[in-house]
Amino acid sequence: MKKLKAFKFECQACGTCCRWGGYAVVYPDDFKNITEFLKIDPQEFADKYCRLVLVEYADEEEILTVPYLLLKRGEDGCIFLDGKRCGIHEVKPYQCERAPMLAEFLLDEPGYDSFHEHCVGIGKGHEYSIAEQKKSLAEQNLKDDKYENLLEENNWDLEKILNVKLPEPEHIDYCGVLIESEEVEEA
Repeated sequence: MKKLKAFKFECQACGTCCRWGGYAVVYPDDFKNITEFLKIDPQEFADKYCRLVLVEYADEEEILTVPYLLLKRGEDGCIFLDGKRCGIHEVKPYQCERAPMLAEFLLDEPGYDSFHEHCVGIGKGHEYSIAEQKKSLAEQNLKDDKYENLLEENNWDLEKILNVKLPEPEHIDYCGVLIESEEVEEA
């Protein structure tokens, strides 16, 4: 786990982060906002633009399998990348909106190094203090907790929540960094 340190960042709208590896998570509220913005049937959106993964998180007591809907990738990056601009910028997913103020970029050494190596916005604009980063990590933790609570309330059935038929899931063992509340306070 990487230790937090202040850094400057201002998005340059270059599209680089939309091109490198990885996928953007589509939370249920993102799903609703994007389908309404595109004026597209939710089932068509799920079929055309999304993939489903099951991520296993393990702790000492159990293995938790969490379903995540992700935006598909096109030949040059995110499926919604249009030149250097996001085609759904006004309603882009939470994960895209919050980058680089996410655990996968703040706490994960390879994610941090990749963002700082490729992003032309690093070193420009506002300096994000350690306190601001901790606040962002706490907000991300809360977002993830709310998502897991919604899943639990619906018997872990993402299809039921979104009211669509989802593609066959892919299983992956690791997807970013799992944030523990104590780590946010200590970081």
